[in-house]
Amino acid sequence: QLACLFARSGGVVGNDTGPVFLAARAGVPTLMVMGRDTNPDMSAPVGARAGWIHRESITEISPDEALAAVDRL
Repeated sequence: QLACLFARSGGVVGNDTGPVFLAARAGVPTLMVMGRDTNPDMSAPVGARAGWIHRESITEISPDEALAAVDRL
């Protein structure tokens, strides 16, 4: 059901959790936000329309920055 919901969405933004990887696999524009404890080389979603933002803390990522990143996917 979640994959069907993602397929109808304009994009997905989330942290290092299963739904982000499911959205990326479905081909939906997907952005993962990561803090210092997540290694993007090991945990970033994979796909032509997947991306990530990595900061010391996810609180450093503004909603505007995240939305702009999704728009570029």
